Amino acid sequence: MRALLWTLTLLTLAAWTGLAALGHALLGLTASQVPDAEALLAQWPWVERLDPWLPGWRSLLALGLAGTQLALAVLGDWRGLLQGLLWTAWGLGSLLVLAVAAALHAVVRESAEALRAAPDRIRPPRRPPA
Repeated sequence: MRALLWTLTLLTLAAWTGLAALGHALLGLTASQVPDAEALLAQWPWVERLDPWLPGWRSLLALGLAGTQLALAVLGDWRGLLQGLLWTAWGLGSLLVLAVAAALHAVVRESAEALRAAPDRIRPPRRPPA
């Protein structure tokens, strides 16, 4: 149970870190670099294979890129500050995930010790066959 708990904690931290890195990369773009993303995506070899599985993904991507351009134009010089705040939020979120995992670890450890100390309180004693 503890191995599962810490495995899930590590997977959560990996996803949280990936999300923060993606946000950092997006905040590091300039408004002139956003249209280059469409050209780079057109060179990706599996673009045609996405159409049957994700219909409408191109329009969603265009909407996302337009929103990114707008956000970058509005943010202007605040992007550097937001990158710092992003990593601060990442650190606080990581500490929260680790604190919850440590608390759950303690609960699992205590319940395992209680089971070892008094197994009859949790499970009824076995009766010999008649």
